[in-house]
Amino acid sequence: MIVVEDNEVGEIRRFLVADAHIELGYVKIGKEKREFTPKRMFSYFKLVENQLFDFANKYPTAFRYTPRKAYGYLTRPPILSELYKNVMKREEHNWLIDLFFINPLLKIVDSPLPRNQQIANTEYIYRISMEPPYSPRFYYMQEMSFELRNPPGWSCRIDAKELDNVIKGPNRSYLLEYIRSGLPIFVLINTPQDLDKLLKWIIFIKDAGLKFPKLVLSIRDHKIWGKDILRLLDIPHVRITTSGATIGSLNMLIKHLKKKSKIDWSSRIIFSSSYPETKKGDGIAEILSFILSKSLDAAPKEIQRILAGNLLSLLPMRPPYLQYNESRTSLIAQSKLGKSVISEISRISQVLAAKQIQGIISVDHTLRDMGGTINLDQVAVTAKDPASKTASSFALILEKDGSTIISGWDRETGMDMRTRDFDIFYSTIIGQAKQRAVLFDSPTKLSNLNPVLLDILGVKNPHEVLPALQFEIERTHQNHGTIFLCSKDLNDLGLKEDELVLILETVSGQWWPSKVGIQGDCPSRKVLISNDDATLMRLKKDSRVDLVKYDGFVYDIQKAVFAYESPGNLSDAEMISYVHLHEKAIKEVLANRLHGKGNKIWFETKPTPIYLTLQKTEPPLDIGQLGRVPYQEIEFTPLQTTNNLNVIICIVLDEGMNIKDIPLKTVYSVRNGFNRLVDLVPELKSFLEGLGSEISRAELSCLIALQIIEAFIDNQSEGKLGLCIVTDNVDKFSIQRGEIVQEFVTFSNDMQSEEVLTALIYTILDAYKEPIGEDNFTLAFRSVAEMMEDIGNERPTLVCMIGNDLDIGDTDPSPFLRAISKTQQYHIEYFGVGSDFDQSKVEDYFTTLNASIIPIRQFSIHSFTGYLVSSVYDLVNRRKSV
Repeated sequence: MIVVEDNEVGEIRRFLVADAHIELGYVKIGKEKREFTPKRMFSYFKLVENQLFDFANKYPTAFRYTPRKAYGYLTRPPILSELYKNVMKREEHNWLIDLFFINPLLKIVDSPLPRNQQIANTEYIYRISMEPPYSPRFYYMQEMSFELRNPPGWSCRIDAKELDNVIKGPNRSYLLEYIRSGLPIFVLINTPQDLDKLLKWIIFIKDAGLKFPKLVLSIRDHKIWGKDILRLLDIPHVRITTSGATIGSLNMLIKHLKKKSKIDWSSRIIFSSSYPETKKGDGIAEILSFILSKSLDAAPKEIQRILAGNLLSLLPMRPPYLQYNESRTSLIAQSKLGKSVISEISRISQVLAAKQIQGIISVDHTLRDMGGTINLDQVAVTAKDPASKTASSFALILEKDGSTIISGWDRETGMDMRTRDFDIFYSTIIGQAKQRAVLFDSPTKLSNLNPVLLDILGVKNPHEVLPALQFEIERTHQNHGTIFLCSKDLNDLGLKEDELVLILETVSGQWWPSKVGIQGDCPSRKVLISNDDATLMRLKKDSRVDLVKYDGFVYDIQKAVFAYESPGNLSDAEMISYVHLHEKAIKEVLANRLHGKGNKIWFETKPTPIYLTLQKTEPPLDIGQLGRVPYQEIEFTPLQTTNNLNVIICIVLDEGMNIKDIPLKTVYSVRNGFNRLVDLVPELKSFLEGLGSEISRAELSCLIALQIIEAFIDNQSEGKLGLCIVTDNVDKFSIQRGEIVQEFVTFSNDMQSEEVLTALIYTILDAYKEPIGEDNFTLAFRSVAEMMEDIGNERPTLVCMIGNDLDIGDTDPSPFLRAISKTQQYHIEYFGVGSDFDQSKVEDYFTTLNASIIPIRQFSIHSFTGYLVSSVYDLVNRRKSV
């Protein structure tokens, strides 16, 4: 990847680079043997890169695109580098060139190598192209010169002198298949005399009724051609590589193309080095400098076509020489979880390669603008069993928000994706994912990730692989917050000491973040964890975990709300009381740990445990991000109140609400139960401090409404809340958006606004002060029916009605009761307040409704909250009949 600064517009640009022609293998003359291996080739391109930077420093004014040294995430294609990471172990290989089209070394200058060396070199390049670690970057080319008969590849290479022999020899059927399939044919041109051989061969192909072949010509030495080299451009649609070129010859070709060609001149030039024979023309660094120079003054799309786009546009999205298994499995990992999924694919790929089960052999990008734009975030990945000709492929898309979409490749995908067109690829894969993808929207679900990925990869016996991806747990007397591995396992995972991982328990789906360290006596495939952590994460003796590296930041959280729940026999009121009584101890544990949305912290209580999960933070954390919160900024809320539901509060006030006959239990708890609301509305504190051991029915109605607001203040769902006060008339709480008056507030947006929340509190405080008139429940039922219609049926609705009697007045409520009863999923909680409230007098009005009548003759804030939480649970889980 070449990173440059575009001096014309002052922008940083990245160009993917593919080398169309390199040769690897060994040469043995007598006792001397010289090997041209990938390691040696990478070292050579490191020198080229340094030369390029030297030229840019010496002649800065000569460059339109000045090469820049950059961070690794800029200098490497994101998906390719992720799949390629950790496989080189000891050395960091050069990434000036991203993809290499490799051929066997068959001759030195004009002297063919001995037959045994030619065969050995051919076998060598096939092997390193098909097996990790190099296979993701190496494209295998079938060599047809010297009558070598090799397995087919992405395309083939033929020496011009061998063209007649190939069309008549053992490779005839392979060659005809390349031509029929429209795959490129690479031809080596040594001298001008070879042009006649090439033209004669083209005429033979045309006379045989075959397609005109897609030719890529590599001229060994441009210097000996002079202007005759322009004759090559008369061949329709031929591409010419830069290997063997001089700046002068390349400039002459480009000027001729600009003058004569009806198509874009840049579509006819392909970058290549012809390594290791790189001294026939100008140096590779000089050629690259010319391509980036002010002298050529090429547009970014033209440069990208030359450096990789033209070559890749000639090829399909997957190796054409393989048979494929189908997979219809897809997954979507939302937001920051996408990074974890990509890391896990890399780890699985390494395990599969180490076990000789499967190896990634290509990573193929999509294109736009005739190859002028290469989409680095969209690829097809192909993996193959080393002992088989069959392979599996999957499409992989990285979205801008970090989400990752992976879709197995089936017959329909193959029919749609005959080219590398970005738009077709994106619409096809997104369409498939919407229909059949497994959704990973929480780290909790990552425990199921590996089986899904193995299914996408087409691994036949995943049970042979899964144990190698997982670690056993051993509890120890160590400090919490760090797990320990042996050095080998740490290296295999690509981790260093004190880096962070997400630990995924494979059965329960439990996960948590931790630092990692090395312990010399730790057995392989085992994780040492502290007893405290194991208890808080509720790990069993036979628990197994997966480890996924965390590459993100650790954020300082200013405020955090944890939702709590008990899956056992604790009543909701008992659970709420427990959290209240042990608040200090719970905060001390939570404040010393890293947290992310979805991870559970378990506290062993009697008779059953409770667990807490991070619900809400300031600033907000995305899924997959981690943060640390100080002790004093931790709040709690029952998990049930975070469900996706609607809430309607209807307070019916009359003169009877002035009666003060409600004993207030736990006055202290009431006065301290609204701390966050008091911070917004100081007058609320005066109201709470004015409450005695006995309160009026109006004051109780106010407390109930405020407690409902307090309970749902941390709900971030798409649910809605409506509030109405019924006296002689109806006062519905509303907010105005432009010309539209909205008679409800949304939890996810409006309730998070201090202005809206403050207005809600003031509305309730103002209502209780002067109860007037007679209670009119027909008016109340009408208001509830209207609000239910406004809010909609998309989610269940909890209606909380508060009154001290039930007088329907002179108006028949039946139409409104029928309207309410038609709502799909709802429940009405009618809170009858007052020491003389008679339930039997009101039951008849609720017989057609899904409702409960709850007399309240004394008030405890914890008991009421417990009942409210139970009601929400029953509603959401359809525990009450509709």
